[in-house]
Amino acid sequence: MNIKFTPVNASSITQETYERFGISNKALSVEYYQEYYGASFQDLSFLVIMEHKVVGYVSCCELNGKLCLVGNGICIRLDDENSKGRFKLLHNAILSHLQALAKEGGGKEIIIKDILNNGQLSCLGEILFNNRYKSSLTFEMLVNYSDFTENNYYRVLRKSYKSLVNWGRKNLDIVYINNQNPCRDSFSTFQQFHQKISGRITRSERSWQLQYDMVCNSFGELILAYLDGKLVAGSLFVDQDNVSIYFTGVYERELFNFGLSHYLTYQGIYRSHLRGNTSCFSLGYFDSDIQDPKWYNVQFFKKGFCKQFVPIILWSKSFKEGSTNE
Repeated sequence: MNIKFTPVNASSITQETYERFGISNKALSVEYYQEYYGASFQDLSFLVIMEHKVVGYVSCCELNGKLCLVGNGICIRLDDENSKGRFKLLHNAILSHLQALAKEGGGKEIIIKDILNNGQLSCLGEILFNNRYKSSLTFEMLVNYSDFTENNYYRVLRKSYKSLVNWGRKNLDIVYINNQNPCRDSFSTFQQFHQKISGRITRSERSWQLQYDMVCNSFGELILAYLDGKLVAGSLFVDQDNVSIYFTGVYERELFNFGLSHYLTYQGIYRSHLRGNTSCFSLGYFDSDIQDPKWYNVQFFKKGFCKQFVPIILWSKSFKEGSTNE
């Protein structure tokens, strides 16, 4: 069976393939992470081609010597129809290609994301288990956009959040910066507010511009909140591949308990659904063994917004220097 792998770029992928595998904001996301992480980041995403048809998409990068995704494991998506049930063959070929990429780049670890299949290991999971990959269980906080409505979503919020969301709705003046309302001056105001609250410059001017470009290209939205005419909060939400995420945010600390972040997060999730680029919103992973109380509180805060708490297996394998053989 002839299986080929083609790097993802503007010349290798058609609009139909973008839509079939839910690939959005690829070019700008890659450019942003290259700017943010510098030489330690390299996008290695590729298409899987069998019998001259694109049957899969693998989203991955090399970051600090690991093959993974930023804040995640490698995501492998196969086309059920065009791969004709040959998942084992394809997964084995993909795994071999990933290990070759790791060897070529001097990677020391591969991390792959997988989900259970009706409570059992998936085809990919069985292959990784048999190849002596180490498994780590975590839980992804998801809001699925299938049959999503704002009213239904509001009902499933954590009970204590509803009054805070209502406070924000009644008291905050909201400005949305998006492709229909682009405003570089407002985005710069958010950037300056971020620097003021954090007390330092955290990223380059170019990285801010790339975030603004995502917004202008309908891959995200900046939500600004004003109280009595003063900017008190801002949150940026971005679409990446088939998932929307909370990208960055900043809030007046003395007003935090009033629900600034609650209302903006609620709005960001709801309005990401309206963009229609993705199938879900991810609030990240909630590990069961968090030791840092502050980080636990952050993740517990996020959990109050999610409708699904999905078990995720992150498979990993470390390799000796310069080799993918142990």
